[in-house]
Amino acid sequence: MKSCLICKSKTKKFKTKLPGFNHFNFKTESEGLTLIKCLKCNIIFNSKTRGTLNFNSSLYKEKNNDHIFYHDRKKVYRSQIIAEIIYRQTKIKKNLNILEIGSGKGYLLHHLNKKFQKSFFVGFDKFNYSKSKYFQKNISFLKNFSSLLCKNHFDIILISHTFNYFTKPLKLIKKLKFLIKKTGKIFVILPDIQKNPYYTLMADQKLILTKQSLSNLFEIYKLKAKILSHKLVKRELILSFSFSKLENSKKFNVDYTLEKNLKYLNKMKSKVLSLKTHKVAVFG
Repeated sequence: MKSCLICKSKTKKFKTKLPGFNHFNFKTESEGLTLIKCLKCNIIFNSKTRGTLNFNSSLYKEKNNDHIFYHDRKKVYRSQIIAEIIYRQTKIKKNLNILEIGSGKGYLLHHLNKKFQKSFFVGFDKFNYSKSKYFQKNISFLKNFSSLLCKNHFDIILISHTFNYFTKPLKLIKKLKFLIKKTGKIFVILPDIQKNPYYTLMADQKLILTKQSLSNLFEIYKLKAKILSHKLVKRELILSFSFSKLENSKKFNVDYTLEKNLKYLNKMKSKVLSLKTHKVAVFG
């Protein structure tokens, strides 16, 4: 039995008979996905993930586009919605230092730049997107994340649909706590597997996160979670984290999302197989 990569506690292995997919083109990565869940902090991780291989393709870089929604027959970009949420959650509206980890081509930073006046923006990504049209003037692209040595420098740090690919999440959170101001906020945006159980099967991600397990991770470094929402992104898990005044960490949140999702997915699989069997019986 493997120990938890977060708190080194006992874990439980879920060896499913469900296929695992990658999030890029939904090709099958594994015929039988195996997930591991910590029995203490409830973190779920995939020890056999191929992770960042998808990011190393030129095709991924080319197709790194902003997601589109439609509201009242109008086109709305996901980055616009997230920027609005962050703006509403921030008291000071100008002269801010803002960092995005996993910035892609800079869509979110572009929309934040429209809202926060006289502010400075930094984007970092595994791929080099420095030639994107959005990285200009007060929006800069950082090629080396480890070069950020400015303690308590940023007012806002963003991690949108990226956190679940980090193999050492506690190391990342420690770095974030070093970079963020005492009055600053860290925003994490992810797919919500409680509302979209099928995302549990994304085999190219190291971490399968829920609002409970993500809160547990940040709680280790005494960063308090606040759950946010927006009617146009109901399947997005959006949390903000800020410094907690509590001296002692609370108990970890218990989470049974994985068990519920696997039960649901196996039920759906049985239905699909029964339909195939019925079709063969009728037309075979």
